[in-house]
Amino acid sequence: MSEFDLTETEQAQVAADCAGVIGADRKTAYVYRPQTTGDDSFDGPTEDSFSPAATLPVDFKAQPDSDVLEPDCDCVADTAGDLTTTLQKMDRVVIDNRNYRITHLQPFGLAGAEMFTRLQLNVEDGEPS
Repeated sequence: MSEFDLTETEQAQVAADCAGVIGADRKTAYVYRPQTTGDDSFDGPTEDSFSPAATLPVDFKAQPDSDVLEPDCDCVADTAGDLTTTLQKMDRVVIDNRNYRITHLQPFGLAGAEMFTRLQLNVEDGEPS
């Protein structure tokens, strides 16, 4: 164990503290997973249907600083907890009745502790069904 490693107890505390900060925003993301791939379109494949995959607390940033965004992303949402491992690129996310698609998943950690996962999102049209 190096001087920068955290004990399991400290790692759990870091994870719990991050989850508490994210939960304080009191926003919820409803995650839907594409079930089938439809026909290709000009913008890429479209999905025929979606099924619920998870419900997560998020710290949503509709207009984040440009240095946290990938070039093709519109906004970000940070989330923490066990369910973040089930998220996948291209999942549909509904936050405040607006549809987004996950384009990038970026985990953040500290000395071996998982702190949170940043979801980079694109605005989507239509409703998950």
